[in-house]
Amino acid sequence: MRSEEYKERSFIFRVYRSIRAGGLIALGIAILACLLFSCTEIWGKWDNPVDPEAIKYIIPSPYDGEAVEDSTPLLNWVDISNADSYEIQLSKTSEGLSSVKSIPVTISQYQTGTALSFGDWYWRLRAKRADGTFGAWSNVWHFNVAWIYSTQPKPTSRSGIAEKAPLLNWDDIVAAVSYEIQISKTKEGLSTVAAVSVNSSEYQVASNLSFGTWYWRIRPKNLDGFFGDWSDSWSFAVGLLDLEYVSGGTFSMGSTSGYTNETPIHQVTLSTMLMGKHEVTQELFQQLIGMNPSYFSTGSDAAKQPVECVSWYDAVEFCNKLSDFEGYSRVYTITNRTPSSGYPITNAIVTMDMNRNGYRLPTEAEWEFVAKGGTASNGYTYAGSNDANLIGWCTDNSASTSHKVGTKAANELGIYDMSGNVFEWCWDWYSSYGSAAQNDPTGTSTSSYRVIRGGSWNSAASLLRPSYRSYNSNGPGAKYTDLGFRVLRRP
Repeated sequence: MRSEEYKERSFIFRVYRSIRAGGLIALGIAILACLLFSCTEIWGKWDNPVDPEAIKYIIPSPYDGEAVEDSTPLLNWVDISNADSYEIQLSKTSEGLSSVKSIPVTISQYQTGTALSFGDWYWRLRAKRADGTFGAWSNVWHFNVAWIYSTQPKPTSRSGIAEKAPLLNWDDIVAAVSYEIQISKTKEGLSTVAAVSVNSSEYQVASNLSFGTWYWRIRPKNLDGFFGDWSDSWSFAVGLLDLEYVSGGTFSMGSTSGYTNETPIHQVTLSTMLMGKHEVTQELFQQLIGMNPSYFSTGSDAAKQPVECVSWYDAVEFCNKLSDFEGYSRVYTITNRTPSSGYPITNAIVTMDMNRNGYRLPTEAEWEFVAKGGTASNGYTYAGSNDANLIGWCTDNSASTSHKVGTKAANELGIYDMSGNVFEWCWDWYSSYGSAAQNDPTGTSTSSYRVIRGGSWNSAASLLRPSYRSYNSNGPGAKYTDLGFRVLRRP
């Protein structure tokens, strides 16, 4: 009896009874019912929120979790077989998708029409059949609109500046109407510092900053009031002089187009450094040493002209005093000083520890590498140009005097007066080149003369070439009206 009841309920048994009762017409009706039943089973899976078969293999673009800088990104996906069109939902929160008005699209992509605000965005889609019925919603995907990554800070990260109230600026960010900025003495302290609002892509520090390294970061704000992510933290050092960050690298030292002492050309590899953007000025020398020995000290620009009439020993002692003033470790140890106090220093024993972080004179190799433009070199004849008059003061244009630093064009690294104005003392004792490759060379251990580089207001233009080498024939205790120096330190 129970077996008979089961048969009564089964679909096949009902077909069988229909065939017996109604012949072929009934059979056709039964077959049609079977087809409808099967189609309902297949299409019904589109409406199953647990197992959306027709949509679960879609690969979205942007891929799930991707960060994009485009404020109007193109969303697209793998087309679904048998889909006539789609509906898409886009929201700032995943929970908000259910309340967002669906956007109809006829192809498997959607171009957002207006700029999206910063931060995470969530989206999903569903397919629409030709008969107007819908499949299930896809999984929820998300992407991040982040327009901060390509902006470049100024001062350059890790550079040194002389201004105590510097102007900080950055490349403007598309769709940003304002910014917030944070500045701190420590990178970790940025999160606790009150943000300052600015209406443009620059910020003038209102009060003098103390010496040392400062960290800063920004985040943009759009018209809707949404904030972007904080940028990376950038840094700069406040000191007494401007420094330019110079990435280390390998270069060909010397030249076959100059004098024989510029050969043989050999490969030199140097470490990263912070090089003075300008020659040391008379006012800075006066501030630290307490006197100004310069011959050209009476003009209206004298304070900003390079210090000259300084011995090599005066220059290394200045480096130590600058290190002391800014809190760095002295590089030089000076003994047997003559005179024991006062200036000029005419003789002393000087040793160097390059592992210390204080200020020092460039080595001859460091000087030439920077003058040639470092890793950004364009192979110019002079430091920054093939025209000596554009980048340096020499006998052709100087009127027999030194000039205010930085008034000619800079070289590829943004460093001034490496061709002309005044010759510059280097660390090295003068000696002939070898042909072997070198790493951070410091020159021979002893000789009679210290190297000078760069040419001067009193030099022919041909002596302004970066590879030109010379020395002071009266030794490191001598001083001249066309001889000064610049400094560097390691980061």
